[in-house]
This record gives sequence, C-alpha cells and structure tokens, in this order.
Amino acid sequence: MPVSTEIKDCALAAYAIGHGLTNIAARYGVPASTISHWAKSAGMARRKRGAKALATPSTRVKTIMKLSKRMSYRQIAAVVGGSHQNVSEIYQVWLERWWKIEPSFQVGDVIEWFSMRFRVLAVHSHIDGDVQAEDGQIIRNFKWSEGNNRSLLAQATIPAR
Repeated sequence: MPVSTEIKDCALAAYAIGHGLTNIAARYGVPASTISHWAKSAGMARRKRGAKALATPSTRVKTIMKLSKRMSYRQIAAVVGGSHQNVSEIYQVWLERWWKIEPSFQVGDVIEWFSMRFRVLAVHSHIDGDVQAEDGQIIRNFKWSEGNNRSLLAQATIPAR
C-alpha cells in the first residue's frame, strides 16, 4: 500500500530533527528501514549507530569516577549497582574526558604507593603529574595510571585539606 507524501514528509522532518527511527516508525506506521531508505534517497546524512554520547557525566558516572580513586571495580559495582564489567566499561569510556572535568589528583594531595608517599605538586593529565617524595626528591611526569593498570589509582589517597 503506497504511503502518502504527507506522511513521508512528516517522517523525514522528524528524522531531520533527530527523533529516533523506531519512534518515527511507530508514529507513522511504516517500517524503520523504509524511513532510512527515504532519508538516504533524500540525500540526508546517515546516523551513527548506538546511543548518543553524553556531553556531561551522569550522577552515576561521577560516582564511579570518584570511587575509582580508592576502590576496585567490584567494590564500586556493589555501591552503584550493576556488574564490575559495566563499571569497568564506564570507567574506560570516561577516563579520557573525566580528568578535564575533575583530575585524578589535585595539587597538595598525598599519594600512597607501595608504602611510599608522594605529594602532588602539579597535575598534567589524568595519568601523570609532578610529585615530591618524602625525602624531598621531585619526580617530573610521575605516572599514576598506565592505561588499564589501575594499581596506583586503587591505592589510598589522602587529601591535603
């Protein structure tokens, strides 16, 4: 059965402003694949698959990122709900963006690592900064996280405040 041009135009307008394919399909009674075909034929850009990335972290993401400084993925999952795999995935997705919002450590924090203490002098990124050891030695570009190696982030941090 042919679809009226009015329905087609309305469906394409909804697609153009960002409504979801399944919602448009249900609203106008046509398959989602048909709407995709119409959009392609009209020269509209194809959409990327999956959910849209959040511009700012949700409360749950903020909690996960803050707790990751001192807890394992399993411990965090017990607090926020979900699996440790889900917590790990959220951590990895937000790791690059998070430090710009809130660095892993702040100037003045004391990092305890392998029974040694270091005071943070400068933060360069989420993975490194300058620190000073208890003996006064200054270490430039000290790595407090190496990608998936969360050993240091899992250690206790003692705020200087």
